[in-house]
Formats: sequence, structure tokens, C-alpha cells
Amino acid sequence: IMDTLGIFPILITKQENFLSEKNCVRLVEVSEKLEYYKKTTEVKSYRSNERNVLGKYFPELKKTIESTFTEFAYNTLTVRKTCDFKIMGSWSTLTPPGGMSNKHSHCNSFWSGCLYFANYTNPILFHKPILSQIVLDQREDEVEIDNSNEIIFEPAKGSLLLFPSHLVHQVSLNKTNTNRHSIAFNILPNGIFGMHDSISNISVSEYDYLKEE
Repeated sequence: IMDTLGIFPILITKQENFLSEKNCVRLVEVSEKLEYYKKTTEVKSYRSNERNVLGKYFPELKKTIESTFTEFAYNTLTVRKTCDFKIMGSWSTLTPPGGMSNKHSHCNSFWSGCLYFANYTNPILFHKPILSQIVLDQREDEVEIDNSNEIIFEPAKGSLLLFPSHLVHQVSLNKTNTNRHSIAFNILPNGIFGMHDSISNISVSEYDYLKEE
């Protein structure tokens, strides 16, 4: 019998019922009134002009997410407690009926996350970062999380999703007749981090919006 080891895993973490019903209602209200940047190469998915949605409209929720991720970093990622973690930018996404996003990752960021505050039927799709040079046809009924090239996450209302920023992902096709919204954000370490000749000490501040031409 062969022993199979899963080495260097990519962690994704989620927490259901993270948002209260009051927060969900308020997040819907804010997302629907924001203006969205429409100059995009996306198939049909837009981001808000406002890039500090959590800091501007939900400062207490922002602090809760930061403390939640900081504890996750200490306890699961075993990060030394010389830094904590701050959200440096947050924006609302809009995927209208018939829309979807391109495959993408988030640069200049450590981890990223999403808040889901309504019931959606179109999930977020994660793609395997490094594909084998030899691609084989797999038996569909036996594809599992440890041998798949794509992982589907179906967001539940009120949930928080966190994932490494380099992980390629996309919003799948919106097959409903209603807009799909979420709040996305990026996280950076705040304080002293690193080792040997790669130690950094940075102070993260909220993103100062710059108008795009």
C-alpha cells in the first residue's frame, strides 16, 4: 500500500454566519448605491470606484475581519507575533445577469478575502496554480479536492472567505436575473515580519482612492 503525502498545501479558510443579518442588509444597501468602474476587459464584471468600502462604511466590521485573520495567521499559519494584519483596500463587485469575471489573482497583497451577504447560485472558482505539463483525462465521478485542477466554492449568505492573494480565481457565470454583489479586500502584514536578510517593517494605512482616467 502506497502512502500519499499532501505537501505544501494551499490553504483556503471560510467562516459561515460571520455576518449578522443587520450587516447583510446594510452591505446590500451600500453595494447597490455605489458607482462602478465600467472600463474593463472583464467578460462582464465590475468593481466599485470606491476602494475603501469597509473603512468608509463598515469600520467595525473591518476591524473584526482584521482580528479574525490575525488570529488565523498566529494559530494556523504559525506567524510570529511581531506583526498583525490590516486590510489595505476593499471594494464592491458587481456581476450582472449573464456576467462573469476573467481569471485573475491579486498582486501587491498577502491574502485576500470576500464577504457574501445574499444568496447566490454562481460560485467562485479557484484554479490550480501549477498545471502538469502532461494533462490526462480524469474520471469525473472521482475528481476530488486533492486531484482537481479547479475547486468550486459556493458562498453562503453571511460567510467570510479568505485565500492567498496569488491564487487564481474567477466569479462563474451569473445565470440568474439579479445582480451578484460581494465585498472583496486585500490584506498585508502590519509591523515587523520576515527573516534573515529579508526583514521588513511596514505600517499599513487605508487605501487612498485615486481617480482612474
